[in-house]
Amino acid sequence: MSSIGDSGALAIRAAHKVAGEGKPKIVVDVAAPAGAAPVLYAEGPDAKWALPLPEPMAGAPAGLQRFTFELDGLPPGESGAGATLRLTAVAGDKAVEALFRLD
Repeated sequence: MSSIGDSGALAIRAAHKVAGEGKPKIVVDVAAPAGAAPVLYAEGPDAKWALPLPEPMAGAPAGLQRFTFELDGLPPGESGAGATLRLTAVAGDKAVEALFRLD
């Protein structure tokens, strides 16, 4: 898991790609203030990408919310290798962004 965000109360702390059967998945850990229910959005490097909405999942370290989404909705012929995704976490009236490069 690579560290990509800052250490603020609302922060995208880490992200990594998981290979497996089917399409690879991206797993992202988000920190949010106590009582806040963060939402995560993922965007590709340009408007040709249509990534799915990340879904909350179990297994996050204490104090974090873990999200996952399939690396789906890429332009035809695109593998995603080397592309930079923009991850945006929103909780209440606050939002933060972090960039995650796909290897």
